[in-house]
This record gives sequence, structure tokens and C-alpha cells, in this order.
Amino acid sequence: MSKTYVIFLLILTFLVSGCESRTYENPFDPHVQSHVWAPASLSAETDARGQIHLSWEPRAIIETGYKIQRRENDSDFVTLDSTFETRYVDSPPDHSRIYGYQVRACLNDKLSTPTNIQSIRWIPLGEQIWTYAIGHFGSSTLAFSPDNRYLATGSTGLVNNEYCGPVTLFDAESGGILWTGYHSWGVTALVFSRDNTILLSGSEDTLIKAWDVETGDLLWQNAHPYRINTVDIGGDGTQAASGCNAGYVRVWNAETGARLWQHRHTHPTWRVAVYDVAFHPEKHQLASAGGEYILKCFNSDTGELIWQDDIGAQINQIRYSHSGNWILAGGGGYQSGWIRLMDSQSGNGVWNISLSEQIMSLDICPGDTLIAAGDAQGNIYIYHIESETLLREFNHGGLINSLCFSPDAFKILTAGNNNMVKVWDTGTGELLWTGTQNREIYTARFSPNGQKLASISYDGQVKCWRALNNWIIFNGE
Repeated sequence: MSKTYVIFLLILTFLVSGCESRTYENPFDPHVQSHVWAPASLSAETDARGQIHLSWEPRAIIETGYKIQRRENDSDFVTLDSTFETRYVDSPPDHSRIYGYQVRACLNDKLSTPTNIQSIRWIPLGEQIWTYAIGHFGSSTLAFSPDNRYLATGSTGLVNNEYCGPVTLFDAESGGILWTGYHSWGVTALVFSRDNTILLSGSEDTLIKAWDVETGDLLWQNAHPYRINTVDIGGDGTQAASGCNAGYVRVWNAETGARLWQHRHTHPTWRVAVYDVAFHPEKHQLASAGGEYILKCFNSDTGELIWQDDIGAQINQIRYSHSGNWILAGGGGYQSGWIRLMDSQSGNGVWNISLSEQIMSLDICPGDTLIAAGDAQGNIYIYHIESETLLREFNHGGLINSLCFSPDAFKILTAGNNNMVKVWDTGTGELLWTGTQNREIYTARFSPNGQKLASISYDGQVKCWRALNNWIIFNGE
């Protein structure tokens, strides 16, 4: 046997014996040694069907499998399934139980230490999170911040037996009050900037005010000749707009409050009100709905009129589609109503629908495929945009003051004069849940992430509920 061959056998024997006895440090727990590296960073997500999607990071230096382990309430973890993938989908069987998940890597009969734990519990639609009674009877409105952290409310209240309009910022999860600012009369409109830094409020006291969201400091304020009905902030946060009962549309620098321009809707025989203003989601373009029955579209930088459409009936609400390609408008008069969809750049009508009752509130779903509208008799209409088809019709039970789609478009929220807030299945029209308040409900909204809904009534009572009807990941251990 050659000397070279002997040396080769000795080296090979040393390597094999080293591999057999080697253990691997476990990165999840440095004090525990294992023959298998543990996976890391277990995360969990839920979907609309109530399934749990688990995923994790592999750490093994050789190919391993994984054991999915689940526990119910405070019981021990048991192995649910095995996989060679780094993801897994589970459908927990019992909504009354709390489930925990962890994952271990496995190699033959050897297991790693577990990953972190992800825990879930079922949140039924309509579970009340918190409630707060703000004050006196009168106008009221609310808005969620785009980052879901805050809920802002505006109402009519009493301080030292004098009327005022409190603007209150709540922690959306706990209901704790972060700050309160005041108008001298009832608050009619609220909107957050997209970057969550500015809250705009409009009031019956004719003032538009801009508040610092974090501190509650008043950044600026300006006046209209009459009550303000509507406010909005442009998508890039540089411009603010407001409309009042005297027919004025005014556009402001959102940071300084300097007026950029104004336009007045007018009519030769009656005073005109502006009921709604809306910025294009991306472009510097502004639409306004005037009481002289004319919808106008402006260049929001210059105030130049781009186009106008004489609707011929009262315009109660306008909405840009999420893409910005269309403007949706609705309104009507006594025993008459209408919905109109227009090209946002030209004003040309895409389609028009006549109805028997005045449209009070409307919305376009995310994805711009469906329109929902509610009328003065509580009828709710769902239309498919492309085919112009009425898909379904159902009834809220009274005049609808507020209507909107959930962020995933699977649900519709309505609220109105029958003191009820309701959630409907968009696909079937089935009533999923009903909440009640003591007086008529002026505004109800889903949070941007779809996990909460809130409503505010004529008596200033605010209620915040869970909107999921789904599993929620409530902690990680």
C-alpha cells in the first residue's frame, strides 16, 4: 500500500468521525446544542377565508424537514403536520379557542428547538372595542388616520355651558383621548393628510382649521363667509380644499394656510351651497359639487376650470375612483335620484342611472369594479361598473347618511337615521351584523386596514367595533 494512499485514508477517517460527532449551535437558543439548526422568524397572517398562513426562515446547513406544532389554549404543543416547504396553511377548527404555533426543523428522528410562537384568537364581527360619549346634540363626523393609529371625531359639545365644536383625537385601539381642540360651533368635516401629520376640520363656525396630529397644536386657521360643509387634502399633502354654504370653493397651502385661489358657485335666483369637494388621488385636480346643480373640475394649482357638467339636480356627494380615471356623483330631489359616472379628465359621461329616491351616500370599491349607493328610503344598490349592471339591492331600514366599502371590498358598511350601523356581504347582500346607538348615526367608517369600524351619532356618542370576523394575530412570544 503506497504511503500516499495511507495518508488519504487517515484524512478521510478523521473527517467522517468528525462529521458523526459534530453538533450544531442553535441560533434560536445559544445555550442549547442540537443536531439540527432551528428555523427562525416565524410569522403568521390571516386571509379572508379564515385560514392561517405561516412562514419562516430556514437555517439548516443541510436539507431538513419541518414539524408544524400547534397548541390549544394553555395545552402543550403537539405536531400538526410535516413539510419540506418554508410555509404552511392551517384552518383552525374552533373559534372559541386560542391557538399557538411554532415550527421545529427535523432530520431523521432529531428535532431542533422551536421558533418563536405566533398566537391567534377569533375576533367576531361587531365585538365592541370601546365607546365614548363626547357631549351635546348636533352635527358629528369622524375619520380614521391612514396608518390606523388614530380615530378623529368632530361634534357639537358644551364647555362651561357654552356651545362649541370639539375635535378629539383618540387612540384607535384603546379609545384613550390624546388631545382635544375646539371650534366655536359644531364640526361638520374631518380629513387626515395621507402622511398622517395634519388633521383638517371644518365647522359651522365658518372656520377651517389644521391641527398637528402628534401634538394637537393648531397649525393655522382660515374663514369662509358661511358654514363649511366639506374639506379635503390632496394626495401629496401640499394642498387643502374647503367648500361652504355661500358657494365658495377655496384652496389653501396645506402647510401654511395661505389661500391659493377661490371659486364661487352661483345661481341668479338662490344662494348656492357647496356640498362636497374631492381631490384627484394623484394629480393636482379638484372637483366640487355646487348647489346650482353643476359639478366642476379645476386645476388645483391655478384654479383654472378644466370642465363642468350641468347635472340638473342637487349633487350630494362626489368620489374619485381609486385609479383617478373616473368621478362618481350622486344626488337628486323629491322622489327622484341619480348616479352618474364621468371621465375625470374630460367630464364625458360614462353612464347615468335614474332612481326613484335621492342618493345620500355612495362609494367605489378598491379595484374600481363596483359602485354602492344608498338613498333616502334606505335602499342600497350595488352596480358593476364595466357592465352597468345592477347586481343586487337591499334595504338598510331608514335614510342612509353614510356608506362605504371595506378595504378588501368584501363588506359594505351603512349607517343612518334608524340609529343603526350595519355590515353587509358585498357578494350576496346578506346582513352580517347590526350595531345600535341612541340617536341617528351621521358617519360610520372602516379603518384603512379593515380591522375596525367606528360610528358617531347625533348625541356625540362614539363607538368602535371589530370589523374582521376573522382570526387575529394578537402576540408573538
